[in-house]
Amino acid sequence: MNHSQLAAAGDILVVDDTIENLNFLLEVLTKAGYRVRPARSGDLALRSVHAKAPALILLDIRMPGMDGFEVCRRLKADETTRHIPVIFASAVSDTAEKVKGFELGAVDYVTKPLNTQEVLMRVANHLNLALAQQQLQEQNTRLREAIAQAESTNSALLAAERQLAAYSRDLERLVAERTQALMDANRKLQELSEHDGLTGIANRRKFDTVWQDEWERALRQDMSLAVIMIDIDHFKAFNDYYGHQSGDVCLQRVAKAIEAKVQRSSDLVARYGGEEFVVILPCIAEEDALHVAESIRAAVEALGILHAQNSAAPVVTISLGVAYWVPGRERHSVNLLAEADERLYQAKRAGRNRVAGGA
Repeated sequence: MNHSQLAAAGDILVVDDTIENLNFLLEVLTKAGYRVRPARSGDLALRSVHAKAPALILLDIRMPGMDGFEVCRRLKADETTRHIPVIFASAVSDTAEKVKGFELGAVDYVTKPLNTQEVLMRVANHLNLALAQQQLQEQNTRLREAIAQAESTNSALLAAERQLAAYSRDLERLVAERTQALMDANRKLQELSEHDGLTGIANRRKFDTVWQDEWERALRQDMSLAVIMIDIDHFKAFNDYYGHQSGDVCLQRVAKAIEAKVQRSSDLVARYGGEEFVVILPCIAEEDALHVAESIRAAVEALGILHAQNSAAPVVTISLGVAYWVPGRERHSVNLLAEADERLYQAKRAGRNRVAGGA
């Protein structure tokens, strides 16, 4: 079902004490065709629910007075409201906080800053599931009625049993279809949450996860780990001179050029932010990491993207900083990133369009 069809399920109650977040969700959901009711506190949210039960609640955790956890606890303790699906929407990203929310009865969790596509897909998933459950309950009611009528005679009972078998098959098919749709949607959400929308490569969130995993793996196995920090030279001047649309195309082409030179399945290329990129190279010799960096630099320069405002060359170029360690208990992953960042600025100070790293 599309969003307009799902809107028939009922209102969505949005609860957040921050007016900017409340307005963002109201705008996104209203544009998608949903009927939305706002509440700026836990008390107001409970009053709104008891006045008219919504089809779904988007609930902030951190609010003055009654927080989101207490609102959820009260809703799930009330027989008349426990069926309403609750999705927590909060800047809190601690795993223990998420577990607490699910233990209280929440069905899902989205982290701020909110992503429009993610919010809409999660809302649609749970409205779909709620509608499926409603259909199941309606069919179960019809089944019970059919069985009660069939008990009067053996022939009627046999007919009801056949009807029950047919209903059961329909129910199983419906549940299987809904489950598969939910799994497909969750896979799409996972891809959206881990990839940069402009360049298609891994985003900062994906980098942070892989970086910590690779650091811990290198620590356990006493392996080397290298990281390359990359910055497009004078990119702001490029944007100002050629326009932001050309800037977007430039970022896309540079990302593809970097990816083409990082070929091991264990390596990762990610957009670090703005015009910055980062490459993770596990279990590699320092000279090989420097060689990869130089090949990336040369590949970007070879693209030949005109850049009249570049002091290093008449085309788009990049500066790169390479840091290499064998992690130890006395070192921390952020220090290796800081070293790569410092090498990047060494490359810039030395004239840009170069690699800085090594002893």
